[in-house]
Amino acid sequence: MKNANAGEALVHMMEMCNTLHPKLRSVNPKEVLALLSFGKTFTSRAQLRNFAVDVIVYLVGEVVGSKYSHSELIEVTQQKITS
Repeated sequence: MKNANAGEALVHMMEMCNTLHPKLRSVNPKEVLALLSFGKTFTSRAQLRNFAVDVIVYLVGEVVGSKYSHSELIEVTQQKITS
């Protein structure tokens, strides 16, 4: 399992999204990943996929702000990632 590659992909995604919303411009992708991954070990693709969902839901729900509930954001994000 190449956790570093998955982490780099998430950093790249966040860097690309920084231009899409003003509130994302102040986000440091590496700090977000460090915060959300603290104490976690990823040993499968499913765990990495769930972590990616957590990162996206955090960015949309906490940084940008969303009218949708946390569970709704998780459900929609999981659908998008797995489709």
